[in-house]
Amino acid sequence: MSYSPVLPQFGGTNGQALTVLQFDLQLQSAADAKKKADTLALERAMAPARLPTTATDKLISSIEAALQVRLAYAYADQIFTNIDTEGPVSIELGETTITYSRTNGYLTIDIIDDVGATTQFGIDLGGG
Repeated sequence: MSYSPVLPQFGGTNGQALTVLQFDLQLQSAADAKKKADTLALERAMAPARLPTTATDKLISSIEAALQVRLAYAYADQIFTNIDTEGPVSIELGETTITYSRTNGYLTIDIIDDVGATTQFGIDLGGG
C-alpha cells in the first residue's frame, strides 16, 4: 500500500483542492481590497472639503512668495552689509527670531523658529 499526497500544500497534485485553494485566495484578496477601499472612502468622506484652487488663489500665492523673497533679500542684505556690531542684533519675524553679530570679519547667525528649533552658523567674511 502506498500513499500519494493529494493536497498541494503537502506536495500533491489534487486539481480540485488546488482550485478550491485558489478560489479561497481570490475571495480573501477581494475581501481585503474591499476593506481597503471602504477605509479610503471613509477617510475621504471624513476629510474636510477643499475648495478648488482658483486663478485668484494662485495669484495671491505668487504675490506672497514674491514678498517673502523680497523680505528675505532685505534682511540678508542688512545682515551682510551691516558694519561690525557691538552686540547681537535681533530681527523678529512673527514667531521667528534671527539674531546676528558681526565681529572682526566673522558673522554669527542664530535663527529660532516658531516651534523653538534653532539653527546656528558662522561665516568668515574675511575669507581667511
